[in-house]
Amino acid sequence: MLNRIAPHLLTRRIVIGIAIATAVILTVLLPEQAPENQDKPNNETPAEPTVNTAEPGQTIASSWQWENFSPSSTRENTGLEIADTGVTGQIDEQASMNDAPFTEESVYAALQSIRLDDNQDIILDNEALAALDESLDFHGQELSSEQLIALQDIIRTGLPGKTGEQAAQIVADYYQYLGASKEFNDIYESSMDSENFEARYEELASLRSLYLGQDVAEQLFRVSDANARYMFDMMLIDNDAEASEEDKQLMRDQVSETHLQQTIDIPDWSNRYQAFAAQKQTIIASGITDAEKRRQLSQLLRQHFSSTEVAKIQHLQLDSP
Repeated sequence: MLNRIAPHLLTRRIVIGIAIATAVILTVLLPEQAPENQDKPNNETPAEPTVNTAEPGQTIASSWQWENFSPSSTRENTGLEIADTGVTGQIDEQASMNDAPFTEESVYAALQSIRLDDNQDIILDNEALAALDESLDFHGQELSSEQLIALQDIIRTGLPGKTGEQAAQIVADYYQYLGASKEFNDIYESSMDSENFEARYEELASLRSLYLGQDVAEQLFRVSDANARYMFDMMLIDNDAEASEEDKQLMRDQVSETHLQQTIDIPDWSNRYQAFAAQKQTIIASGITDAEKRRQLSQLLRQHFSSTEVAKIQHLQLDSP
């Protein structure tokens, strides 16, 4: 992906040096190292994307309007037909567009799974983050300013209204962020400090906020941040020379529970899980056979959670006695 490490994977590769002294340093240094279309970070966020719940079917795929694209649009080559105008600059610009590494279909395919809430606002979650990574996976080819604008135009055409405006803005901001993170990876990977992982991750979070806006960054990277917090807390527990092994295990259990609450992408998870758990205990305490307990627990699980949600928490084995 543009020879860049996917940001949500950096929690696993925190040893890669990403250092940002302050936001002031960023604004001074980045213009010298960003791609052509990275003039400055865009801190304007689209009309408050939310993390509300979405009903089944409310996705970019269900809202995309293919009828808005004409046969001569970018579906075949992501560029307009190059007219023989005799103006070299116009031809060069059109040629640049014809070389764009995306099509209407590829943009749609990458973004289609992003969920929308009842107000048609984009739900910024881990699925949206993965979709952004896919939509900007151009195998090392960087976009010109014209190509980035064309990419946004495809999104706005397929998603007219505020949904398209939100998606186009987020895609552009995320692309700028990818460029900045690559530059800082390249600069600082040779100065790795294994004892300062947490500080470096906080600097990375500052970089995200600078380019995406704090609200958008926090929502997109909620799971990534929770994973990083889990790793740092576990390291602190392991290195606590004063705590007994029993105390360490209690602390690990608490950290694991917090991590679970923060990373499960199910609306109102805590309340719904507690309601399920209370009824589960009643079934477990009954005198029925284990086979009947498993049957009832499986049925109970599906009463509290949808099929999609059950698939997300299958690894927890909540329907086991």
